[in-house]
Amino acid sequence: MKRFKSCALLCSKNQKMTELVELICSICKNKCYDVVKQQTFKRDDTLVISVKKDKLPLSDLVLFVNEKENKVDIINIIPSKKSSMFSLDYSTYNNILDVFKKDVFLEINGIIGCKIEENQEDYTIQEIIPKSYEKLNTWLEAFPLSGHTLDEHRWFDFLISLRKNNEILSIDDFSKYIQENYHWSEKDIERFEFKYEEQINLLEYYDENR
Repeated sequence: MKRFKSCALLCSKNQKMTELVELICSICKNKCYDVVKQQTFKRDDTLVISVKKDKLPLSDLVLFVNEKENKVDIINIIPSKKSSMFSLDYSTYNNILDVFKKDVFLEINGIIGCKIEENQEDYTIQEIIPKSYEKLNTWLEAFPLSGHTLDEHRWFDFLISLRKNNEILSIDDFSKYIQENYHWSEKDIERFEFKYEEQINLLEYYDENR
């Protein structure tokens, strides 16, 4: 499966967050990136950086200054109005992220050794829910649309496994996995999206109030 990548730059030992932000802004300006500071929650905790490289569309890259975890996260990339695009596909989004990471984060890593956290575009659902993966496939491989009582039991086993193991599977990943691997109709996927969200919320509520 494909996803929008995430990336973060961690403060080096004894480094102040303000110093890291200033260094990011300085290198961005040296690379001819446009830097705009935005205030949220009455604090300067978000940076918006205009990125245009090669054949990639002009985009605004949003960085969150995460003081709680001592790092700066790339939390979104949005196509600029001037690009005449309304959204970015996985490949374009991730290419822009990689260009910025190489130009800015890797340079800072080379200067003061700040570590970089990132994931990959390609991933499997087994990485997300390693303990409940087998339960999910047991349900999916046993004709879950037949409406048989045992199908429902296998479905419940999967949901309970997620809850017991504190594993979180987003509705998007749940739907994407079924679509790509089992090719269900859009109508059937939507039906189970609703069922999944409703019953996971029920389990959470039960655990919190028992």
